[in-house]
Amino acid sequence: MGTGRKPSVDGVDLIAAVWRKASASDNQGACVRVAQHDAYVLLDDSKHPAPASGDALVLSPAEWRAFRNRIVGR
Repeated sequence: MGTGRKPSVDGVDLIAAVWRKASASDNQGACVRVAQHDAYVLLDDSKHPAPASGDALVLSPAEWRAFRNRIVGR
């Protein structure tokens, strides 16, 4: 991953990532999960977890800040 380019989800070990429920998620089962991978942030849907589905969003730190600020208004 040392190319300086954001990796695709195909290049990320989703099973080894340590996932946690995002603080902005609600308690009604609509949970976004977050994991750190190298310098990137991964997001998935708890109903379709990335390790099983193979799907996750890979965000740069700037993209993560913009997403977080939009959702939680920081």
